[in-house]
Amino acid sequence: TNYITSLFKSGQQPGVFVNGALSANLTPGTQIANTFGKLAWSQNGTVFTACLNGGTPVTATSTAVIPTMDTLYIGSFGTSTYALNGHIRKLSYYPVALSSSNIVALTS
Repeated sequence: TNYITSLFKSGQQPGVFVNGALSANLTPGTQIANTFGKLAWSQNGTVFTACLNGGTPVTATSTAVIPTMDTLYIGSFGTSTYALNGHIRKLSYYPVALSSSNIVALTS
């Protein structure tokens, strides 16, 4: 019930969920269907920043303490029906919080 999603589905935006409840909602923009997009996330404690396609970074503070995450799903969300219907061109993980200018550069 604790997860961070980068799901771009009609009516849904990336968010942070703690105990199944939305704790931080990020709306970095709208991804156009059938086009490649670049999304970057950064977390520093309870503060999350996201940037889509080099746009203006958006920040949200979680309303709950973020527990330790121990699972990474790529292309699906556990056993749910939210399976990736597309391609991942590149996936990178940085074990440090990135600045807003860094995530803009990564998505430009």
